[in-house]
This record gives sequence, structure tokens and C-alpha cells, in this order.
Amino acid sequence: MRFAPDAESEKLREEAVRAAAEICAPEAARRDETRAFPREEIRRLGTGGWLGMYERDRFATGLAIAELSRACASIGLLVGFHNLLVCDGIARSGTQEARESFLPRLTKGDLLGAVALSDPATTRPGEEPAQAVLTDEGYRLRGTKPFVPGAVGADLFLVYAY
Repeated sequence: MRFAPDAESEKLREEAVRAAAEICAPEAARRDETRAFPREEIRRLGTGGWLGMYERDRFATGLAIAELSRACASIGLLVGFHNLLVCDGIARSGTQEARESFLPRLTKGDLLGAVALSDPATTRPGEEPAQAVLTDEGYRLRGTKPFVPGAVGADLFLVYAY
């Protein structure tokens, strides 16, 4: 099977090449050396609409994320998780209140989302997966999530639990 971008997808990819060169690439080496979180770059990407790509088709979004990743892999990873797991997860499964409260701020870059997906059971045999336990006050999380990409700079966490 061969995939080829349509005109709209190709236009988005070309715009991503420019955004990657202007926003992601200039400080990529310094961020890698100092382990600095790209907060300002993420804010600029939000202003440019790159944190609201979850509303686009997956192929076009994938092309754009690939171009951002080519300039800076960590930014590409953050933008990918933010769009495809956090924003899309809230858009598809969140309450109306959650969608109205969080999606506008996430897509503008006012908030950066991270996803807590992996469980110790996937890395340490015998440990239980995280659980969401219903209490009188709402849900209480029990357990740990050892791998949460972007956690150090995230403002909002989408946690997957049983």
C-alpha cells in the first residue's frame, strides 16, 4: 500500500517544515545538552495552531509531527502525545465540561498535556496496574505510572487507569 499526501496534507507538511526551522531547530542542541524543557517553543507552537492538530486527519497530523520531530525529537514527541492522546482523548471521551474547560487552553498552548499510560506491570512483573477507585468525593487514583512523557513541564495529565 502506498500513501501520498493530498494537497491539504502537503500544505500542512510544508508549514510544519517552516515552523520546525523557525521554532524547534534553533535551540534544539542547547536543550539537549542542558536537558531544558522547551516551554517557550511549545507556547509558540500553540500560538501557531500546532497543538490543535488533533482535529485534522491522522495522516496530515503525522506528517506535521514528523517534520517537527526532524528538527527536535523531544518537541515532536511532546506535540504528538499532546495532540493524539491528550487532546483527542478529551475530545472523544471527556465530558462536555472537560472539553469546554480544557481543549481551548490546550490548543492555544496555555496548557501542555501529558499522558500517563504505562503501568509498572509493563515494566516490573507482578505489580498491579493503576486503578481509579470511586469514593464519595469522586475518583481516587491508586498505583504508579513510571513513564509519563513530558511530565516535567505538563500542566494537565490524562491518566489511564482501570
